[in-house]
Amino acid sequence: MGVDETGYLHSPLENFHSSHRAKLVPFAGWLMPLSYESERAEHAAVRSKVGLFDLSHMGEIVVEGKDAGPYLDHHLVSNIGSIGLGQAKYTLCCDTDGGILEDLIVYRIGGDRYLLIVNAVNAQFMTDRLSKRDGFDVTAENISKDYALIALQGPRSFEILQKAVGGALPDLKYYSIAELAVNGIQSYVARTGYTGEDGFEILCPAEAAESMAELLYSANGDDDKMTLCGLAARDSLRLEAGMALYGNELSREVNPFEAGLGRLVDFSKSGDFVGRDSLLAVKDIPPKRFLAGFVVDSGRPARHGYEILPPEVINRPAADNGKDTLAIGNVTSGAVSPTLRKSIGMGYVDSDFCGEGRNLCIKIRDKAEAAKIVNLPFYVRKKV
Repeated sequence: MGVDETGYLHSPLENFHSSHRAKLVPFAGWLMPLSYESERAEHAAVRSKVGLFDLSHMGEIVVEGKDAGPYLDHHLVSNIGSIGLGQAKYTLCCDTDGGILEDLIVYRIGGDRYLLIVNAVNAQFMTDRLSKRDGFDVTAENISKDYALIALQGPRSFEILQKAVGGALPDLKYYSIAELAVNGIQSYVARTGYTGEDGFEILCPAEAAESMAELLYSANGDDDKMTLCGLAARDSLRLEAGMALYGNELSREVNPFEAGLGRLVDFSKSGDFVGRDSLLAVKDIPPKRFLAGFVVDSGRPARHGYEILPPEVINRPAADNGKDTLAIGNVTSGAVSPTLRKSIGMGYVDSDFCGEGRNLCIKIRDKAEAAKIVNLPFYVRKKV
């Protein structure tokens, strides 16, 4: 990983991407692959077979020490101290007012040692926050520059990884992690992902990243190469799976209950945690808005920031549709689903208009398009 005169960070896999004709674009201060050839084909490959992603823009922080568990319990809303060795937990870091500052995965990789995978845009913020110690016997180190993160996602992920390892894999359950050698490259392998499919995320030393990528890419042999996937496919996959994206569905202006993530907040754990009092105060009060999924009848794509309008707007004359109407929410993510072939999206909607099957409208290019609220996720993989 390095920074050039443009100020962008570079993945350890940038040469790999260039050799495979990736379209590189700026993302969260990095140059990362948007796509390789067809975004739709990349998406379909993950749903039907397997795809390989470079996630090296994500941040990795190791928190360790005698008080590591209680320290993370103080900063995060879930009960981190209850995570078993080799297990993982998806959780949130909140502000004192309950607003979401970050969503992340915490892995317990040792007795008093935890690995945190955080969003690229928040890597430095989380490092600074966790470096304060606050009287705890603990250290926090940002190890992002020393590692690459590669994901295998799709129904054939286990098969491909097993070929790459060259032997039997440990019995990795969903949301667990193990340290193992992948063709001699000592790595952390986690059974996690952001696509709605089975898959693995592999954290390996940066200097071995290209060897790891080539090993995984060629595990099928020359006649059946793996599909390389970029940010575009990752976004459409996570949208179909109803997974929130920081900066879209999650922000400090939203609390966990509004985002449908109240289950992550553990008020029963011992000790105080940042945001506890504010979250406890609203725990039993129905939110004024909820994160909802919707389908647009016309099939036109809804985009981030588009207004969500009440259903009666659709009955107005075409010239008046969407004019002078008070919005009841905003779209946070939207696209035409490659799998479902429908226009789908998520957004925050006033609670009076929420509920499965409720009608509403999305203002798309000054026209109010009929839409209907549906339960999330849009797509659920078939479990074998």
